[in-house]
Amino acid sequence: MKTPPRPAIAAVLMAILVVGCFLYWFYRWAPTSGEVTALAAPGAAEAGAVVPASGGVESKAAFKRIAQDPADKAWCSLIPQASAESASAAGSSAELQAGDAESESSRQFEAATSELQRAWVTQLRAAGDERSLALSLRLDSSPGARGELLDLARHTADPAVYAWGLQACSLSGECADLTPLQWARLDPGNALPWLFEASNAQQHGDTASLREALYQVGQATRNENYVDAFATRLEALSRVQEPGLRRTAETLLPMELSTAQLSQSIPSFSPITKYCLAGTMADTNRHELCTKVTEVLWSKGTNMIDKAMAVRLAKRIPPPAEVWSDRQLSLDARLQAMGDLHDQDVARMEASARHSACAVAEIWGARWRQRVQLGERGQAELALKDLSPDAVSALAQRWRNARAAADARASEAMGAQ
Repeated sequence: MKTPPRPAIAAVLMAILVVGCFLYWFYRWAPTSGEVTALAAPGAAEAGAVVPASGGVESKAAFKRIAQDPADKAWCSLIPQASAESASAAGSSAELQAGDAESESSRQFEAATSELQRAWVTQLRAAGDERSLALSLRLDSSPGARGELLDLARHTADPAVYAWGLQACSLSGECADLTPLQWARLDPGNALPWLFEASNAQQHGDTASLREALYQVGQATRNENYVDAFATRLEALSRVQEPGLRRTAETLLPMELSTAQLSQSIPSFSPITKYCLAGTMADTNRHELCTKVTEVLWSKGTNMIDKAMAVRLAKRIPPPAEVWSDRQLSLDARLQAMGDLHDQDVARMEASARHSACAVAEIWGARWRQRVQLGERGQAELALKDLSPDAVSALAQRWRNARAAADARASEAMGAQ
């Protein structure tokens, strides 16, 4: 009996799966897909790019050692070859050999990723600017690195550095002196610190502070989480062009780190929903405040979650219906288009995994670099570029049909319990 090919058995595929699951949730609550455009990583001249460190002797030596290792390119086919052999052979011994190859591939990938992360820490530290130092401390797993980052945040005037430190602090619970209010002072006009402050106010039952935080959100001119700045700097670090173990690690590590950063940058919307949806809109002040918050989430938000929350709020407040009907259609079409891109990428990865683990990473990496270069908002707009109004409406309808079907299944499952 033949063993079917296992396209997701390599460590690289597991890493993609972990990142992909978050992005899948983030981009879609229904089916997704798309074509792959091989886009180059942002150039070093872009804002936030890191110039390779001239003094990074240790990191250069590590890179040179990996690049000269003959096993680097061979690693790409290690797992697919073992899988093909086990599929064409009978008995458990062939499967055991494939399992051993998978374990060895995983070990090599983990070692290469750890070495790469240490090399990037060295390169970032040598760059000399505060954001690069903060980023190096976020990547550094050695004892004391988190404390250094928190101390750097306490004394910085850079809102990005402060935000990265605050997020590290919230993960560890090590400090109480890094607060969303201080972030807001360093970052006037940014809605995000006030969204986090609204959560703090809600947790403490402080209605006056909650209203003030939402008022500041309504006055904001931006909604910046600094994830793009984080990801852009990682993508600007030194890279190799030849496919292999090192390039695969260089492709997946920024995705993993940036996705983790993104997950820590999403605020709770509970304060807004409870204040704006649970309260009566007969209160003129509440209605005005919630209308402004809704508009900021839509017009200043950089991701789909902000826009989805804005549409949800708009259905209840309510602002002018025609405007939000068009916005709802635009959002649904974008979500379906991004979903289609995701599904097409997954199909290509499943096909490529039979031949090369590195090819799988390249497909997902191309999509990620596009995301870093354009931002999520730009990536979604590109997906709809040149589509006719009828095509956009059709995409939106597919999304709505999928949501309706998913809701029906969820209702059936709850009824069966």
